[in-house]
Amino acid sequence: MENILENYKVQFEMVKQCKHLKTKDLNLVMLLNSMENQFEIPCFNDESFNKNNLEIITLYREIGNERSFMKSEHVHEVMSRNKDAIFSLGY
Repeated sequence: MENILENYKVQFEMVKQCKHLKTKDLNLVMLLNSMENQFEIPCFNDESFNKNNLEIITLYREIGNERSFMKSEHVHEVMSRNKDAIFSLGY
C-alpha cells in the first residue's frame, strides 16, 4: 500500500504544477475520487478510519485543501468540453 500512496503523492505534485486553474481543480477532484475508491475512504468523517489511516487521510485532506473551490456547475461545463485535455491518473 505504501507504493500506491507514494504514486498518489507523485500525481499530486504533478497536478500542483498545473497553471490552468480549472484543469488543476478538475485533476484534484479526480485524484480525490480515485483515493476514495482505492482506500475506501468513508463519505463522512470517521475518526476510527482517520486514526488507522493517518498518512492516507493527511494526503487526502492536503489534496482537498489545494482546490480553488470553483462553482460546481462551472466544473461540469469545463469537464464536458475538455475531456481529452484532463489529466489521466491511470488508476
